[in-house]
Amino acid sequence: MMQILRWLLVSLSIVLLTACGGGGGGGDTTPPLITIIGDNPVTVTRDDAYSDAGAAAIDNVDGVVAVTIVSNDVDTSVVGTYHIVYKAEDSSGNEANATREVRVVEPDTTPPVITITGDNPVTILADTAYSDAGASATDNIDGSVDVTIKSSDVDTSIVGEYRVVYSAKDSSDNETNATRIVYVITYQPKKTGQVVSYDKDGDINDSIKDDGYYQSGVTPRYSRDDTTEIVTDYVTGLQWADNNESNSTRKQWLTDENYNTCHNDKTDPACYDTSGDTATTYCEALELGGYTDWRLPTIEELMAISDKSKRNPAIDVTFHYVVSGLYWSSTTIVGYEDRAWSVGFYGGSDSWYNKSNSLYVRCVGARD
Repeated sequence: MMQILRWLLVSLSIVLLTACGGGGGGGDTTPPLITIIGDNPVTVTRDDAYSDAGAAAIDNVDGVVAVTIVSNDVDTSVVGTYHIVYKAEDSSGNEANATREVRVVEPDTTPPVITITGDNPVTILADTAYSDAGASATDNIDGSVDVTIKSSDVDTSIVGEYRVVYSAKDSSDNETNATRIVYVITYQPKKTGQVVSYDKDGDINDSIKDDGYYQSGVTPRYSRDDTTEIVTDYVTGLQWADNNESNSTRKQWLTDENYNTCHNDKTDPACYDTSGDTATTYCEALELGGYTDWRLPTIEELMAISDKSKRNPAIDVTFHYVVSGLYWSSTTIVGYEDRAWSVGFYGGSDSWYNKSNSLYVRCVGARD
């Protein structure tokens, strides 16, 4: 529209100039003025249809004159630079030409890049408000693009691992996702009752204040209820399933279908879809000791019960059912979302494995 308005203004100026004698004497030697309508240059995606917006011309004597296209080599099936040449001629034979450049480019198949603001993963205490820090996105063509929260299952009233999934889409409908992990915990290490702090030489050191660090002050740390087959950790307040299935049940973190999807696109929500026959659903379905709120432990919780002073298995003898093999945690590896952390109780160390692997499962619950 602006191009047409500008052309009309130029046309009016020429007509007024002509009316005032601006044409001069000695015959008409001034060619028409061509105005290309629309963008110049114009960019077209390969294999898209191209419809030319055309051009208009005004002559100082004849007024509006016809414009014809004398050449057009545009081929949108081939990437390259093309030209459309316009011609206008007045009644005196004065001719003018103008050229539009048409650039045929490859389709934009690159999605935006999402940058998550703040910590990822982030850990918060249960029953506290969660305020998401958000994310930003940049596209190779569009620059800054909007980010929306595609889904968020954060529930701070229940301990567990949650996900906030962000989505960004560019003008070519290329979409990408990114995920923030949110861990909700309900416990803090309990105080041991120790009120004097000592340094490595056994001397009192008032600069060391955290008596909760001295977990050895809790005696005993663990107890096992042989009737319910539950081990209680008095430092963390967690209760652990310790039944026969704890050393015999092996599950995948993801089903094969979800793993294959995630392996091909680590931003896909399938990376966290633990539905089906998985370690997560096994714990969620567990009924033990009158409790039904079991879940898959985080990597921090699993590592907290590993005991590197022992070997094969590296865990306290209070646990009756344990193997030296690998146990799944609920913690995904950020940047490698098709993998999750596990703990091997041969030496008590953590390691990552593909979520398609079948590892052992030990469920945990956080209770008063």
